[in-house]
Amino acid sequence: TAACSPLNDPRAPPLPRPPLFAPGWVNCEVAMSMFPLERARIVLEDGERYERACAEELKQRPSQYREGLEADHRVAFGLAEVQRAATAARATLYEGESAIAEEKKFLSGETSGGTMKAFYARLNEIRQSHRSNPERGTGSDLSALTTLKLPDQEINFTGEESFGRNVDLHDLYREFINLSNEKMSYLEYVKQLRDFSSIPSHIRRRPEYKKYLDHLYTYLSDFHHKVAPLHDLRKEVSSAEESFRSEWETNSCPGWTFDGPVDKAETDDAPLSAKLPSDIVDKVQSVSDAENLGLEKLKEVLHALGLKSGGTLEERAERLVQCKDVPYRDVAPEHKPGVKRKNKQKQKKKEVNPEDVKARIESFRKTAELESKVGKLLDLLHDQVSATVNHIHKKQSLTYEEMLVEAEMEDANVLSDDDSDDEEVYNPKNVPLGWDGKPMPFWLYKLYGLNREYKCEICGEASYWGPRAFDRHFNEWRHRQGLRLLGVPDRTHRFFHGVVKIQDAQELNKRLDKELQKDEWEPEQEECEDADGNVFDKKTYDELVRQGLV
Repeated sequence: TAACSPLNDPRAPPLPRPPLFAPGWVNCEVAMSMFPLERARIVLEDGERYERACAEELKQRPSQYREGLEADHRVAFGLAEVQRAATAARATLYEGESAIAEEKKFLSGETSGGTMKAFYARLNEIRQSHRSNPERGTGSDLSALTTLKLPDQEINFTGEESFGRNVDLHDLYREFINLSNEKMSYLEYVKQLRDFSSIPSHIRRRPEYKKYLDHLYTYLSDFHHKVAPLHDLRKEVSSAEESFRSEWETNSCPGWTFDGPVDKAETDDAPLSAKLPSDIVDKVQSVSDAENLGLEKLKEVLHALGLKSGGTLEERAERLVQCKDVPYRDVAPEHKPGVKRKNKQKQKKKEVNPEDVKARIESFRKTAELESKVGKLLDLLHDQVSATVNHIHKKQSLTYEEMLVEAEMEDANVLSDDDSDDEEVYNPKNVPLGWDGKPMPFWLYKLYGLNREYKCEICGEASYWGPRAFDRHFNEWRHRQGLRLLGVPDRTHRFFHGVVKIQDAQELNKRLDKELQKDEWEPEQEECEDADGNVFDKKTYDELVRQGLV
């Protein structure tokens, strides 16, 4: 139950120590008996009530999307109460050892004047409590545990989210545009939302980009909790964090790798000899020992340590012996690559503070970790993001009147789902249903040609039943989007009415391009007329004007 609880929200802070009883629970017996065992029993009984209510809710879960999502939120609420009950009982039993020992003494008769006297005193208290609260029932009355109904939970979606079917990223889109100063449409933004490598590195290292990622992660976490309240999001985010740590430690995090000596080396306090194999460290104790390694071996060792690898054999040996026992940040500037001896004083002035470098690297690490977690959430919400892209395509190909009709149809479908009965309609020939919810007459079904199937390859082998639906689909968003993907411009869509094969559409598009190129006006075809009515082409007319003949 703990894995499915909304308390597993990764953004939530650690839970404080819970009280002995959750707010709103009936605590009549607690007032009667303050012994820890009785308090733990009452709390666990309330937890079992919620557990049984969750089981009943899952058995009767509706098949419709909206009602099923509401049922999942009720179950998530019940599981949260079960977890709170278990936490409270654990705190009562394992943290009140002195009180439990006192109760054992009371029941054994050490502090109550006898075992039987303690038993009848406790029995009278329990009877009196149940007489005062008969609606609570007893622990042995298991049927009473199933009477609890889980309350409805409020689920707030925006109109663009369509009750969890799409994501609404308009605010984040505006924030990203202001951050990057790039010109892109909302559709392009949603499509490349998962591709962080397409964002320039100078933007990814800005603090504003980290703030944008934090807002994106917050929105996606809230949205995921609303559409999948029973999913263990904390486990998924933890796995993303672990994979990120391994990539960061091995300098293989996408978009955050470093060439040559990594900036983190500037803040490393370990000497360079710690990065060398033990056999080389034992051999190199003096300059002569280093010269015995040879010219090429010294070059490999110096390059691996991030030092200059050029020079004679003696210079390389001296460089290795001088630098092997100091951290990289304390190495003399003339021994680092890219630094000339004559610029030694300038390099000292420009030397970066190691603490600043360490703070920058930590900031980059947090940004990269946020990218990893956002990518994990986008993978979990892949269906909703894909549906959003299709929804944007559909809106772009519809007129305002068509969008109003589409919205009315969606509302009608929601109402029909809400008012649908569980009774099965007798429909052996599987004909469409009429306005009254009953199968239409079979003769009318054949008259309209609804028994004939038409397929369109441009629409992804979609099937359309009846000539009317087939003819109407050429003006719908799916067919228009298929033509756009084939490179057909919008201005020529009217010529493709009735074309369903991809090859035919491509051939027709080529022919139309050639014909349109012939009809295009060219500047060389411009003609001019003089005062006497003589017609010349533009070039000849300009020459006559310059010569003063016209």
